[in-house]
Amino acid sequence: MRWTAVCVCVRPSLPLVLVVLVVLVQSAAGYNLDQDHSLQVHGPTGSMFGYSVLLHRHREHSWLLVGAPVGNSSSSPWVRSPGVVYSCSLSAEGRACQALHTDMVSCGKTCEAESDNQWLGVSLSRQPGDGHILACAHRWKNVFYSKKDSQNHKLPNGVCYPYGNDLRPAPPIIPCYRDHQRKFGEDYGSCQAGISNFLTEDLMIMGAPGSSYWTGSVLVFNTSSRVLSAYLDDDSGAVQYSSYLGYSVGAGHFLHPGTVEVVGGAPQHSQTGKVFIFTVDANMLRIVSEVSGEQLGSYFGSSVCAVDLNADGLSDLLVGAPMATSAMATGVAREEGRVHVYINQGEARLLEAEFRLIGRDSYAARFGETITNLGDLDDDGYPDVAVGAPQEEDLKGAIYIYNGRKEGITSTPSQ
Repeated sequence: MRWTAVCVCVRPSLPLVLVVLVVLVQSAAGYNLDQDHSLQVHGPTGSMFGYSVLLHRHREHSWLLVGAPVGNSSSSPWVRSPGVVYSCSLSAEGRACQALHTDMVSCGKTCEAESDNQWLGVSLSRQPGDGHILACAHRWKNVFYSKKDSQNHKLPNGVCYPYGNDLRPAPPIIPCYRDHQRKFGEDYGSCQAGISNFLTEDLMIMGAPGSSYWTGSVLVFNTSSRVLSAYLDDDSGAVQYSSYLGYSVGAGHFLHPGTVEVVGGAPQHSQTGKVFIFTVDANMLRIVSEVSGEQLGSYFGSSVCAVDLNADGLSDLLVGAPMATSAMATGVAREEGRVHVYINQGEARLLEAEFRLIGRDSYAARFGETITNLGDLDDDGYPDVAVGAPQEEDLKGAIYIYNGRKEGITSTPSQ
C-alpha cells in the first residue's frame, strides 16, 4: 500500500507544533519556523489523508489529528469508505498513526445508519481549555424509510463524533435527525450537518448547508445548557434559497469582548456569496451583521476566520473567495483567489480594508480556500494568520502567513 504524507513545521521555542502543511504543500519563509527539519506523518494513498488537520495535546502527549474522509477503517471492514480520523503521535519515539474509534449503536426511533461514504474527517475542531475534539461526517445517512418502501428516502443528516481530551469517543451527535422525518429536502432532511464545525468553550457549532433545500443553516449546541439553537429562514429573504449557509462556520467576540457571536458563510448566496454574524438568542440564531461578496462564482464565504488582528478585544473577520478571478472582463476564469479583510469598528460594524490578500496571485491557486488563526507567531502582541492556496504551482500548493498589526493586518505575506 502506498502512503501520502503530511508535513509539519515546528517553532523550536514552543512545545506545540504551530503550522501544519498538507499533502504537497510548501510554506512561506520567515519567523523561526524550522522548515529544514519538518516532521512527516504518513497515511494511506487515496484516502484524502490530510484533508483536515488538528494539533492536540493531553498531559505529556502530543498528536496530530488527521482527517482522511474517503479512507477505510479496519475496525469496520463491511462499511465502504466511511472516512477515518487518525491520531498521529508527535513524540520522539515514533510517528505512528492510529484510527480513532467511532461507534453508532443506535440513532433513533425511525433511524437506521448508513456510514458508507460518509466522509468522516471532513471537518475537525478542538475545544479551547479542556481540549475536547469534534470530528464530523456530513454525508452520513439515515436509510430507515428507504428500506420500508420503494422510494428513495435516504436522508443525509450528517453526524459528528465527539472525543474527550484523552481521545476516548463519546456518543455521536446527529443534530438534524427527527423521528418520523422522511422528506429529503424539507427542513433538516438533507442538512448534511458537520461539513464545517467549530468549538468554543461552551458551544459546538456545525454548518448544515443542505437545510431547507440548500438554503442552509447554522446549528449551535450549548454543551452547558444542552440547548440546540439554529438559524431558520423566516421568509424575509435574508438568506436566499440555495445559499449553502453553513458551508463554513466560526465564532468570535464581535459585539463585545465578553460575548460570543457565531459566523456562518453562504458562498452561493446570490451567486456572489455572503457571510452572516449571528447572536445566539434562546434556541434561535439572530443576524446582527453581514458582509457580501461582489464577484459571481467567487465562492465568497466558503472559508471564514474570526481573529482579533489589532488586539483591541474585538474580533475582526477574514473571508475567503478562493474562486475569485482577476480576468472576469475577458471571460477567462483564472481562480487566483482572494481573502477579504474586515476590521471591527465596534458592535459588529465591519469595515472592509482597502486591499485584499492575494498571495502570489497565481493562476488557479484558489488562494483563500482555508484560513486559520496561528496565534502570535512573531511575539509582537498581535495574532498572525495562515492562508492556504492548495492548487498553486500545478497542485503543489502553498501556505502564506500574514501578520496582525495595530491597523489590522499586513497586505503582503511575511518573508
